[in-house]
Amino acid sequence: SYVRKTNGSLWRSTGSGWEQVVDANVTAVAAGQHHCLFLKTAGSLWAIGSNAFGQLGDGTYAHRANPVQVVGSGVLSAAAGGNHGIFAKSDGSLWAMGDNSRGQFGSGDTSNLKSPVEVLPSGVAAGNPSVLGYVLKSNGALLHQGSATAQNNAGTTHATPGVYLPGGVVQVANPYLQLVYLKDDGSLWRQRHYGQAEQLEPGGVAAVAGANKHTLYLKKDGSLWAMGLNNNGQLGDGT
Repeated sequence: SYVRKTNGSLWRSTGSGWEQVVDANVTAVAAGQHHCLFLKTAGSLWAIGSNAFGQLGDGTYAHRANPVQVVGSGVLSAAAGGNHGIFAKSDGSLWAMGDNSRGQFGSGDTSNLKSPVEVLPSGVAAGNPSVLGYVLKSNGALLHQGSATAQNNAGTTHATPGVYLPGGVVQVANPYLQLVYLKDDGSLWRQRHYGQAEQLEPGGVAAVAGANKHTLYLKKDGSLWAMGLNNNGQLGDGT
């Protein structure tokens, strides 16, 4: 696991303690299964860790024990999945790298990407740009591609991004085999694998995050809620 401290330094767990990876200027961190992406103050994107699928985006499949720079500037946000990375740039474009075995990047094929490839040229939401198989645009539209996760009611595969919801979405999360999304009216929705969408909360939700098989969401009253797999106590409900 990786932690960013308030002084901008980045630390990682060694199993027996913590060691410093970067001493300053880290603004955001996104951790995948065995790799980490992080942003620095000038908008540069850096990567460290496992690279078997090209998820570090440095043009190689070499694992990196020390950070390597992927993009020099202009990156606003990044997300890391199991074996992939996605980031949004200041021009509204969306880029992807790593495991693309199910066409989930919408690049038109299923080749793994060891260097970043542009998925969409513009209009991508900066704060919460993408989860595996889905892309949120700045106008609130949600796009989907590939054969990953829920897709749509018919289970259609999209080689390039297609419209899943035309608008009103402000945040997305992607726990295992389902899509969870927050709408601009504060309602929270879920669509299971190839199933119909169902409303989880009618309103009052401020933020949502999804992990492998569980979901957490924060309500506007400051309360924290959880659902899903709890075999390691990840829901925090005492069971």
